[in-house]
Amino acid sequence: MKFFIKTKKTCGTCTLFFEVNKRTPKLKAQFNSYISVDIQQWGKANESAKNLQKYMLSPEGAKVMALTQQVENAVNDLFLSGRITGKEDKQLINDAVTTVVFAEERQRIAEEQERKEREELKRAEMAKNQYKDIIKFYDKYLSGIQDGTITTSGKEYRAHSVNAWEAFGKHLKPFMNGRTERTFDEISPIFRDEFVQFLKSSGLMKSSVTNYVAKFRALCKAAAKYGYNNNAVSLTGWETGKADKEEKKTAVYLTENELQRLYEMPLMGKRAFVRDMFFVGSIIAQRFSDYSRINKTMFQNVDGTTFLSFSQEKTGKEIVIPITDERVLEIFKKYGYTFPSISLMNFNEHLHTIFEELAKDVPSLCENIPTAPTMKDARTIKQKWELISSHTARRSAVTNMYKSGLLDKREMMAISGHTTEKIFEDYIKLGTFEQAKRIAEKLKANVKACNDVKASEKIG
Repeated sequence: MKFFIKTKKTCGTCTLFFEVNKRTPKLKAQFNSYISVDIQQWGKANESAKNLQKYMLSPEGAKVMALTQQVENAVNDLFLSGRITGKEDKQLINDAVTTVVFAEERQRIAEEQERKEREELKRAEMAKNQYKDIIKFYDKYLSGIQDGTITTSGKEYRAHSVNAWEAFGKHLKPFMNGRTERTFDEISPIFRDEFVQFLKSSGLMKSSVTNYVAKFRALCKAAAKYGYNNNAVSLTGWETGKADKEEKKTAVYLTENELQRLYEMPLMGKRAFVRDMFFVGSIIAQRFSDYSRINKTMFQNVDGTTFLSFSQEKTGKEIVIPITDERVLEIFKKYGYTFPSISLMNFNEHLHTIFEELAKDVPSLCENIPTAPTMKDARTIKQKWELISSHTARRSAVTNMYKSGLLDKREMMAISGHTTEKIFEDYIKLGTFEQAKRIAEKLKANVKACNDVKASEKIG
């Protein structure tokens, strides 16, 4: 089989052609071999046997001659196997040629594809491994919570939960700063204990420490769920607990008299607005996240009674509250049934100055309350007004409802939105002596009732 070039060019490259000339089966045709050669070198090689021998010994020549031999063998195999019966089978020859000539290219392409796949797997593994780093996974997880791609029970995290995860990060990152342990795999019992001690040394209350420890444990479980944490030690053994008795003493409430004095307090501007919003919260028994976003879409009037209905921000529970307190109705009218927005921090700052001023005229607000010392404030005794915050409103409402005796526990829980009696009862902040006084009043009332009955019997 003879190979030749079909070009008028005198330099550069071109492909070799070959001719098939068979009597049986009859076939005479020229085919492109797709073998590329240097025109000048090929021409010179075919001038003499000596030049051809020299060409065959060169790297390019050896490669070209090897390919031409493989093409010739492939074509001959087609005829010997009887697969070629005539000119209609020319495509079989073309296919055989390309299979031989481009085998190396196909191999190169296959190897390149395999290399790219290996690199992609390596990058994917590196990407996965980077989230074994506690801080990097926290940032990724927080981002998912914030944009809604990570959900809880199929629902997006509520704003207060997002805020809680953000607050957790503000303690996690300082704790991790400078530590040699960076990944979930490196979490040990000592690591867990050191995190708890770090939180305690930051001056946090025990309830806050417990919440942040629970967040870290939840983070470890989430990392395990996504395949970034294989450390069983990180999933159990975290210290948990509840606020102790000393700490719970700091949870105060405002009496009806103290709330009335607050309501009558002459205030202007934002301080008046903060007072009004807090007062509403202390009557409707809701959290700041709910009483701070009251707007006119939440109101409806049924048979002459105004009702406030909304879905609680924290729990999603539907709440309907009858508004019968004239003071609260006046406040709602004052703001067009829609409160202006204010941040929790700003709200508490103004609230602090308001009660500091009110305490000068209301002695009960100067009552000394035992408190748990912290790193920021080592005092074990504080005055009542110093312990008042946005959440005191909810605590006050629940306690005063209970003291009034007008509603049973189920009715009070329907207003506050509590789902368990245990948590609800934690909000009732009657002191031991105050509770004893209530018992004494009931016993006295019972004795009086019995005496009245005996007196009426004698008269009869």
